[in-house]
Amino acid sequence: MKKLLFTIVAMLLPMVASAYYGYSDGIDWWSHFEAPDATINGIHYQLNSADQTATVTYKKIVYFDMRNFPVNDYSGDVVIPSHVSYGGVTYIVTCIDNGAFDNALDARYGYSFLIDRPSSWKPVTSISIPSTVTSIGMGAFASCTSLTSIIIPTSVTYIGEQAFSGCTSLSSISIPAGVTSIGFRTFSNCSNLTTVNLPCNMTSIGERAFEYCSGLQSITLPDNLASIEMGTYGIDRIKDVNEEIKDVYREKLHELAEAYVNNPGDEEA
Repeated sequence: MKKLLFTIVAMLLPMVASAYYGYSDGIDWWSHFEAPDATINGIHYQLNSADQTATVTYKKIVYFDMRNFPVNDYSGDVVIPSHVSYGGVTYIVTCIDNGAFDNALDARYGYSFLIDRPSSWKPVTSISIPSTVTSIGMGAFASCTSLTSIIIPTSVTYIGEQAFSGCTSLSSISIPAGVTSIGFRTFSNCSNLTTVNLPCNMTSIGERAFEYCSGLQSITLPDNLASIEMGTYGIDRIKDVNEEIKDVYREKLHELAEAYVNNPGDEEA
């Protein structure tokens, strides 16, 4: 096995970041505040006429309690098409927007009264993504607590921060070969996630990527992995992780923790 060079981010105490999935380190990352360009067969889209591409997005943004929340009315089993036609133009669906399916306003905060949904609505349970999609945005499926099944197509090369945070019913996930890194809290609070398959060419696992994944039992760490950031909680408790990796992780964690105790005011520790 190749010797792993770990890039450890020295954050010894729990990171003071927003507890709300709509923000990454306090940055509001919703891509737009206006209404979608089109809603076709129950799916909302932003349309780019320049290159004739479509992005699956949320219904609207609601400002409540000094925060911006995306609102969507997606229900049950969602099948995203590879192409959509609107105004006589055919668009290829290439992206899932930041927060497109985010359900934090309801599932995490209980503010369902702010969401205009039909009486027949039920939580999203599965999502089918077409092979035309290359990008899954930040928080795209955050707090989809009833989501049990999702297959990420091999066409995807980017998965944003917090993309699956709080998907508490998701039990397994496979990351396609084109994705070389997963970032901040990508799978945090996926309490029923038991198996994660990472591609052999993945090089980086980000801060708190598996935080509070209490059910995680198996994860495949590739030989090319060059960076596991400090807050990738859960790595040390997973059953099937290579012992060499676990030992390096423990040793570095102990080293940085000791440095912090001895020099709590030193930001370089």
